[in-house]
Amino acid sequence: MVSGDILPPANFLYYLVVYMVALSSTGTSPLFVSSALVLSLSVAAKFRITREICVEYYRDVLGDNAASDVIVVVWSVLLLIVFSLPISTFYLGQIPPNVWHNSTTIFVMPFALSLFWLSYKQLVEPAPRRILFIGALCVLNVFIKPSFFFVFSLSYPLMLVRRFGLGRRMWRNLWPVVVGLIMLLVLYVLIYLLSFGSARVGESGIAIRPFSVWSRYSSNIPLSLVASFAFPITYLAFYWREVSKHLLLQYSLLGSLISICIFVMLSETGPREFHGNFGWQCIICNYILFLVTTVLFAEKVNTVGLRNWKNKTILAAFLLHVLAGFLYLARALYTRYMF
Repeated sequence: MVSGDILPPANFLYYLVVYMVALSSTGTSPLFVSSALVLSLSVAAKFRITREICVEYYRDVLGDNAASDVIVVVWSVLLLIVFSLPISTFYLGQIPPNVWHNSTTIFVMPFALSLFWLSYKQLVEPAPRRILFIGALCVLNVFIKPSFFFVFSLSYPLMLVRRFGLGRRMWRNLWPVVVGLIMLLVLYVLIYLLSFGSARVGESGIAIRPFSVWSRYSSNIPLSLVASFAFPITYLAFYWREVSKHLLLQYSLLGSLISICIFVMLSETGPREFHGNFGWQCIICNYILFLVTTVLFAEKVNTVGLRNWKNKTILAAFLLHVLAGFLYLARALYTRYMF
């Protein structure tokens, strides 16, 4: 890209940041070091934002009875490790809450988390100034990796209608989505019509092909869903009434459902058909769902403890995901194979 052999990718921000941190060097070593630094800082930011979401939620809901900082940090660290449960494979065919091999997904996570949380706060208590930050985050998400914005552009308007109806407050809060959609249209033209980031023009497109990509990597999609969402499924099986009580849970569940629908329905055509590029939003939304479920579960543990068998079962499901994450990382480091 730097030498001009191919056009830069339309979602250019990660590559630009790495290039700038490498002080415009095109050498392999400076770019590797720069990538490691940028991605490490991204994971650190992901942890920090996860922790702040927990702290802010507990402060608002529990007040003086909020969980201690140590407990919040432990939950937040474990959330960085959780992974899908292994069935025939650890990763392919599943929707893990974390990935460690896709640079743009790692880089966009802090911005996606921030967009989710700020938009949730806007749903709870609208603030004119916050709309500007939401709009800026929409643009950043699109130009880093538009996967989460696909979901946000559908889930946020639906939640706005549910919360405020079709009145002026709904339309006033909708303009960041419109801005993001315009940027997304620009990306579509650059990627699929002008082939930015690809060597040849017109070799890829978008098609509606239900389950074509997912079924290539999973022989049992329902089992893959259970392996990917065992912790949230267990929590909801015992506390399904919580869905009607918590706007935060409704918002995260809606995002996960939309993300899966996009993955199921859409596929690229051409050489990238089975790259799974319409599946990255599922991973981001699954992390958000894990985070929200953890926040609500930790709230219950903080108030009633682990005395009942339901909470022990939910905790066991969460710890299985943590164990799967450690096993996956150990396997990846030992075999140097991420899939």
